[in-house]
Amino acid sequence: ASALPPNTVDLAGKTSIPVLAAVLKRCALHISIDTGTSHLAGSMGAPCLTIFPFIEHWEQRIRWQPWKTAVRSIGPHTTCPSCLTGATFCLRKETVCIDSVSDDEAVGAAMELLHAEPIPNHKPTP
Repeated sequence: ASALPPNTVDLAGKTSIPVLAAVLKRCALHISIDTGTSHLAGSMGAPCLTIFPFIEHWEQRIRWQPWKTAVRSIGPHTTCPSCLTGATFCLRKETVCIDSVSDDEAVGAAMELLHAEPIPNHKPTP
């Protein structure tokens, strides 16, 4: 947040779900990890860049991405050593997975979404 312009408004923990939905409906783009706000943003018609930080989530990205909106998913290119040992879930002791997603990749995906055509016949929920 400290890298954002001074006129940026941080709404984290400061809205109700209906207010958040109204804010997301006006967004040109929603960027987040694989979380509930990406689904809410998608249901309101906002294009979504979803970052799947852990390799076990990346394998399920098609199943868990937002629907009925323009979506780009980016995720890890490298597996953490603890994942390579056969762990059934991420132990989150290392950050190799998420560190393998570059800033340039995220910015490129965001720019593609900002220039994407809207989904035909998509009517956001009021």
